[in-house]
Amino acid sequence: MFSLFPREENFFVLFKRQAELVRQGCEQLQEMMERFDRLEERARNLKDVEHQGDLVAHELFERLNRTFITPLEREDIHDLASGLDDVLDAVEAIASRIVLFKISAPRRRPSSSRASWWSAACRSATRWRTSRTSRA
Repeated sequence: MFSLFPREENFFVLFKRQAELVRQGCEQLQEMMERFDRLEERARNLKDVEHQGDLVAHELFERLNRTFITPLEREDIHDLASGLDDVLDAVEAIASRIVLFKISAPRRRPSSSRASWWSAACRSATRWRTSRTSRA
């Protein structure tokens, strides 16, 4: 249906959903690296989370393409959505390669792993976004 008045697309809800999926993926990767058990099952679960993230990114791009006036610069919306999707793609790729290359044990202690760092960074970003939303 055609309307003279443009519909307001809420990009921030999708950004929040995408950030939550990134956080969830990072936490699952951290758990996978710490426990190093059920690797195939954990990799499949991460693939599912990554697929959900792809769907959210696709929805963001669809809304961006059909929205004339956006709350942020179009390039910024695209870059943020792409960046979050890239993080989730990388997390899933790590899990897939662990299974593919049949890695039996991690080289480093899990407490110093990048998975811990990614997980902490994702939790902080999610908390920051939630605190900014509650102030508005």
